[in-house]
This record gives sequence, C-alpha cells and structure tokens, in this order.
Amino acid sequence: MCSDDIALATVLCRLSLHFDRLASEVAAVEAAICQLLDDRIAIDDQYIVQLQSLDGTRQSLEDLALLSHFIADQAEGEVPVQTTEQLRLAATKELLMPEPDTSDSTAAAAFVGKVDLF
Repeated sequence: MCSDDIALATVLCRLSLHFDRLASEVAAVEAAICQLLDDRIAIDDQYIVQLQSLDGTRQSLEDLALLSHFIADQAEGEVPVQTTEQLRLAATKELLMPEPDTSDSTAAAAFVGKVDLF
C-alpha cells in the first residue's frame, strides 16, 4: 500500500454522492425531454421504451448511491490511487484523490473524457 491510497469507506461515500448527482442529472434530462415532447408529437411505443430506459438508469443510479452509502459504513481497507489510471472521466478519477475539489465550477469540467459515439 502507498501513503496516497484512499480509505475504501471514503471512496464509497464519494461514489454515493457521485451516483446521486448523476441520478439528478438524468432526472433533469428526463424532465427536459418530456417537456419537449409534451403535446408536440404523437408519442409512439419506441419513444416510450427509450424514456423508460432513461428512467430505469436514473433509478439504478439512485439505488447505487444508497447501496454504496450503506456499504461504506462497513468497509475496511484502502483503494490504490493507481486505480485512477484505469478510469476514463476526470470526475470519476477525482473520487480517488486524497482531497477532491468539490466546487461547482470544477464539477462540469470534470466530465471531460473520450467521446463515445453511439
């Protein structure tokens, strides 16, 4: 273990907050999409399935936030800082830093990463 390693409980608490923030962002996207679709187009089954998938993603993130919070209370051990080398997003890497920057100004910039095209 290295002196820069982070306590597992700390990482899990940070994950919980991160999942919660992501779930809130997905909820905002859901609301924006619903507002755009409201009475403007006839919604077919394909759109409904896609919106349900987005809703399922939000609910999953909310569950993961709670689960990681509960596990953090029981967690022992440390997470090697080198784990960041396997992560893609700056926001996720920030979870493993000894003292993460939690200011709102860096939160949006932290989602910098490789763009995946669908």
